[in-house]
Amino acid sequence: MQHKYTILILAGIILAGCAKTQPQRPTVRGESAVDSEAAQMLMMNQQMAAEADRSLLRYADSGFVMMDDNVWVKGPIAADTVWHENDYIALEARFYDLKGNLLATHQSQTTVGKVDEIPAIVDLLPFVHARTPLTAVAPWYMAFGSAGNNEVKPYENIRIDINIQ
Repeated sequence: MQHKYTILILAGIILAGCAKTQPQRPTVRGESAVDSEAAQMLMMNQQMAAEADRSLLRYADSGFVMMDDNVWVKGPIAADTVWHENDYIALEARFYDLKGNLLATHQSQTTVGKVDEIPAIVDLLPFVHARTPLTAVAPWYMAFGSAGNNEVKPYENIRIDINIQ
């Protein structure tokens, strides 16, 4: 009888040992590592934006006035909005690098308040008089940003000549 119990116990141990093992949980990278990478990227972008702002300070002596969004403007700016949200306008813009080389031209029919232009233009549109040229100098983060486009390099500060018909 004791021999039967020994065989049953051994069979139970062998069957339990042959059971499929549970899959291992994947190693989870701590959120602090992800957060620190994001914080590092944010800090680098803030430093680059501050450097862009410092490099544009030279425009203070050449008749440009800095707007609230760090875009420097030369030309007549309305004290109050000329255009209102959802006004439809014809926009013409020429983009130059800060050495004066033409990078791109742009013509569009756009709606004031709609974000379909670069941030500098979106912010300036309500204050630009029709048929009165305006020149703006925009830091990269108010222009084409870190991505750039086909004509403008990433992180490039630009000069914009704006005209509304």
